[in-house]
Amino acid sequence: MNAARVQVGRTILYAGSLLAAVSLLNAVYPASAQSSAKAVGVVVNGATGGPVAGAKIRLCGMPMSKMSTAIGICTMASSNHEGQFIFSNARPGRFYLAGEALGYLEDHLVQDGRGGDDFVLHPGESRPFRLVLWPESNVSGRVIDENGKPLTGADVSAIREDASHGRRFIAQYQYWGGASSTPTDRNGEFRIGEIAPGRYYIEATIQPGHEQKTSLVQRGYLPAYYPDSTTLAAATPLCIGAGDQRNVEFHLVPRPAHTIRGKLEVPSGFKPNFEPVWGLQSEDGEYYGQWAEEKFDHLTGNFEMRSVPSGSYNLEIQTGIYDTDLVANKSFVVADADVNYLEFRMERRFSLKAKVQLPEGFHPSTGYSVLFNLEPDGTTKMDEAGQPITREGEVTFSRLQPGHYKLYLFTDDPVYIQSARLGDQDVLANGLAIHGPSHGMLDVILASATADVNGVVSGDGGVPVAGADVKLIAQGDDSPFVLKSIVADGQGRFALKGVPPGRYKLVALNEARRDWEFGSFEFDQVKRWAKEIQVEDSSLTGVKLEATTLRFPSSACSVPQVPK
Repeated sequence: MNAARVQVGRTILYAGSLLAAVSLLNAVYPASAQSSAKAVGVVVNGATGGPVAGAKIRLCGMPMSKMSTAIGICTMASSNHEGQFIFSNARPGRFYLAGEALGYLEDHLVQDGRGGDDFVLHPGESRPFRLVLWPESNVSGRVIDENGKPLTGADVSAIREDASHGRRFIAQYQYWGGASSTPTDRNGEFRIGEIAPGRYYIEATIQPGHEQKTSLVQRGYLPAYYPDSTTLAAATPLCIGAGDQRNVEFHLVPRPAHTIRGKLEVPSGFKPNFEPVWGLQSEDGEYYGQWAEEKFDHLTGNFEMRSVPSGSYNLEIQTGIYDTDLVANKSFVVADADVNYLEFRMERRFSLKAKVQLPEGFHPSTGYSVLFNLEPDGTTKMDEAGQPITREGEVTFSRLQPGHYKLYLFTDDPVYIQSARLGDQDVLANGLAIHGPSHGMLDVILASATADVNGVVSGDGGVPVAGADVKLIAQGDDSPFVLKSIVADGQGRFALKGVPPGRYKLVALNEARRDWEFGSFEFDQVKRWAKEIQVEDSSLTGVKLEATTLRFPSSACSVPQVPK
């Protein structure tokens, strides 16, 4: 059956028939609604707080039931010269609000630190909104050689410095899934747009597969970090504020490329004619694939990789793509000479079991509400994912290699790791060194987080701040991170439940900010308003916080001097 086109307002829906379209509408907007609702609001500039005129606002319906697969309908409105908009005849239901404007980053209305963006409009309700859009920043410039001639075809990317669960990392920056790099034109010029405030390195390289451009690599120009460095330690980071328009210029000179030599130690009896799978990872977490070629001698295990530029790398080698294949990895630095005598002891991946002791009377709220993860040193960005507890109270960590690991717990339930030991190793204090398969079991004890933290958020003149975003900041390995967040009620009161013992900092923002977008760079801007607290087993009450608005430096790494 051909899909029919059903137009509702300004939105075109595709359905198998008109009947299917009507059913879809009823799933999104229940027929029990008796009267329309209003959504009124204002669009503001996140950097200045001023109005944004001419913004395009979308009010998009969502299914009332999470089990529904219906696709919502979006209606459109524009903000006037005072940034105001209105949806005067909205059918009651569940929605999200999004907006975009020329020169600003597109965004959704944020309801809380977890990133929730949906809300319900009730019959006859008139609900106000404040949508914040941040001015778009960009970095443009040129890439030229030692003679001032442009380098055409280089890929230039912004590498964001950030943190994940208390560990600093860098990664190629993308805004809402956009492009992470842009090529230089015939004049050697580039422009990287849609940049949010943050701390960035600018890198010029060649993407794999561009064989016609590999001469830039073979001649020693690329890769390079701004202004002319092969390592991040010698690179110059850019602190980009909201709306910054930065211009930089790479002055590149050719450098000699080098050869990496080493040996794979393979257990006797393993398949003799395997072809190694090479993964050379650079400092920014991306895989580097522009070396000239590699040679491997099956008889001796010796290998060679040619035309590798200076820099810091991690080389992972596998004998195949399956879990039964062998694997090894090693980190090293290529300086001003060849790298010789790298030895890789190829081993099978293995598993480690953990026995988890739960607090008396505690049960995970769902099968995946308590997750454990073993992450090796050097891990970049981590997701809140891991292994659940079985009914027998066990957790299995698979695909491990020899190395040093740290144990993480991801949970919304009120528990924390009280102790973790493997033999004589205090895993909670010192991490876990694993040399190979072990018959021992990792013993983990969870304790109940019984403390609550209660308080009030006030603003100018001691007036309570309704809807303030209160964030509980913990100190990780080398960076602070958000452990919990909550939105204050209409009287500015907040209550953080189930806080584990420890030392924290509390900060209150006038507007909600997604937790994963609130890293060390953002905390630097508001830490002067943070309050340090010590949480024990008993609750902490009467905490007073002063709300602040998150602003960013215009063109420097310093903390802004204007408090609000």
